[in-house]
Amino acid sequence: MKLRVITIGLGLTLILTGCGRTTSGTVENYGGTSTGQEQVVQGLDSFPKTRFGDSDIVYEETFAIGNVPAEIQLQSITWDMDQLYTRKMHIVTKDSIQEEQMIHAFFGDTAMKVDREAEEEDAYRLRELCEAFQRAYHPENVIETKDKYSISYDFETLPTWEDGSGFFYHTWEGKHDGTDYWLILGFREDNHSEIIRFYPKNPGELIGKPSFSQFEVYNTSWGGLTLADGREIQDILGGKKNRTTKKDNSLKEMASAFASETLQVSIPPDDMTFTDADDSRYIVYFINGGTISEDRYEDAVVDGYRMNSRGMHSDYGVDFLGLYSFTPEDENRVIDNQSTVYLHDSGIIAGEYLIAYLPTESEEGALILSLDPLISAFKSHMVENLDLSNANGRSVTLKYMKLIYYPIPSKEDPTEYSYVPTWEMDLRWNNNSTLATVYINAIDGSLIDIHYTRE
Repeated sequence: MKLRVITIGLGLTLILTGCGRTTSGTVENYGGTSTGQEQVVQGLDSFPKTRFGDSDIVYEETFAIGNVPAEIQLQSITWDMDQLYTRKMHIVTKDSIQEEQMIHAFFGDTAMKVDREAEEEDAYRLRELCEAFQRAYHPENVIETKDKYSISYDFETLPTWEDGSGFFYHTWEGKHDGTDYWLILGFREDNHSEIIRFYPKNPGELIGKPSFSQFEVYNTSWGGLTLADGREIQDILGGKKNRTTKKDNSLKEMASAFASETLQVSIPPDDMTFTDADDSRYIVYFINGGTISEDRYEDAVVDGYRMNSRGMHSDYGVDFLGLYSFTPEDENRVIDNQSTVYLHDSGIIAGEYLIAYLPTESEEGALILSLDPLISAFKSHMVENLDLSNANGRSVTLKYMKLIYYPIPSKEDPTEYSYVPTWEMDLRWNNNSTLATVYINAIDGSLIDIHYTRE
């Protein structure tokens, strides 16, 4: 029986941070090996699940890993799918990218190469796009600061078109549905990543207000962004009626069709979501450009939503650390298909896509281990594989785990992967700092990988 999954991806941020930098564990077992435990399998309907903000303990147990005390105090067990499947995938290659067809579908006969340089006086959005690709393809120009990564410029301009060894990125401009757009298409061979980003040059044209040259998002759960008179921006925007009235399913179908027909990539509607981990939404609003003022929020036009496809490693959408390799450790990160689109009733406003795998037609339903044999497998793997050489008197605790889909490589074909339901387990020291993220095959309990957090 073929089952489909509805997977949630959370909002995308383009701010690159040092949080969660991991190194890959030396684990050879990539699934398919029995743990030796009784294989009690079930669907999701009978598996214990917590909601965002719950604090009750779902499962509690103590054990030891060598001479290090370990504790299981599960208070968060979550997933973002209704049903389970396994799916065969093939990696993206340079030959699989259909640039000519994509550009023609997006711009028609108006497409023009942007092979000049993005200078300081160029529109902010174009420079932002070019900076992102410079981070991806020229890590020698990236400086790591305490809180973020920034570009170290030896030049005052940024190239908009580059074909390098093992990568390329190409900038295009033209009319899309009557509005001027930029689109950048890039590819990186070492982690088989295709990235597509497109933005309107003047977003206000999409809502009939050319002076509204910026669009932004706010989350319905945010707070604390306060104006000089004490009012919160969210209160002002939250009181405005959203001009977008189409139902969620219609918007998902629109976004999926656009990805397939225009961008030549496959993102099923069931892989998309509007909501964040706490069921809040990101609302699109358009504002006047220029300096921040109270008036521009009073006059803002709310029209649209931000929608994401699942991001495996990041709760904030596209995992750009998976694409932008600053260190050898980051090159070992597993990346996943992810996207963020901004859309309203009239169509797609803007979008960002990271595509690493192309789906095949092979998809099968799946059942997963129930909690007790899963925990038994987890303990066994930790005793045998977890590196606690830097414990220094600390104990270890498991509090959080989330069911995701993990791309596992085929041993027979290096270009083939399988999406497998996988438990992502957050293992912490007793001071609440993260020790490692453990990935365990939810179907058979085998250990997939351990990503250690660098202290």
